Amino acid sequence: RLTERNIICRPKQQGGIGVEVLDIKYKSSLCKWMYKILSEDGVWHELIQNKYLHSHSLSQVKAKPSDSPFWKGLTKVKDDFFKRGSFTLGNGESLQFWEDVWLGQNSLATEYPSLYNIVSHKNVRVADALMVVPLSQSIQFRRNLTGDKWNEWLHLVQRLMRISLTTTPDVFKWNLTTSGLYT
Repeated sequence: RLTERNIICRPKQQGGIGVEVLDIKYKSSLCKWMYKILSEDGVWHELIQNKYLHSHSLSQVKAKPSDSPFWKGLTKVKDDFFKRGSFTLGNGESLQFWEDVWLGQNSLATEYPSLYNIVSHKNVRVADALMVVPLSQSIQFRRNLTGDKWNEWLHLVQRLMRISLTTTPDVFKWNLTTSGLYT
């Protein structure tokens, strides 16, 4: 079905006027900046780290009213950005155990919501969680685990037993191809 937007935004070679969809272009530009924040170092990266991130990961921060329009724009697209990529685990230093996607297709907070809701400290890095033995020393809950919660915990622990940290840094991997399909 042809709409005005389809005709206006369709390339000239396909019978349209060729006007670009600025909203999509703006979001794409912000996603490119998100990727740069995750994968590059430099003075500008240090500035963003000190001004906005502090000790939090990019997936954890929320915009404040006093933040710049650029930063507010980044925080608006970050959920869509993280849905289209995942982290390859290295040393676990830059990944949040519960909120980042590093083990499977979803965050552990999404896969194990009943555990996430009762965990004592949600702000735990993967490195901090996995370097402490036993795991119950780094991941503690506000109440005893019984029934389904105990079974979920055992399932998670079994998955974690197959994980090995390396000395290389964690890397964000884009899960879309240039044609927009997931890999």
